[in-house]
Order: sequence, then structure tokens, then C-alpha cells
Amino acid sequence: MARVKECENPDCSLMFLDDSQARRRRWCSMERCGNLAKVAGYRARSLAGSRS
Repeated sequence: MARVKECENPDCSLMFLDDSQARRRRWCSMERCGNLAKVAGYRARSLAGSRS
């Protein structure tokens, strides 16, 4: 599995070295893109839950 990856945030084009033990890192950093993705997912789930 490749250690150099591209951030999964569609608005980010950074490459990063995945030095995590499981090699499953998805974002360039939690401070930059990871937190934004997690907040967006939480809001989407909360909004979908309130519509039911």
C-alpha cells in the first residue's frame, strides 16, 4: 500500500506521508481537512435524523 497519499478533501490538493500504523489516514491533517470533513458528516447525519 502506498505511503504517499492525496488528501480526500475535494478542495485540498495536498499530498502527505501516511505514517499511521494501519496506513488508513485520509486527510492531510485533522486540523486542516479532517475536522472539516467530520463536522460536515455530523451535520448531515443530524439534519437527516431531524427530518425523519
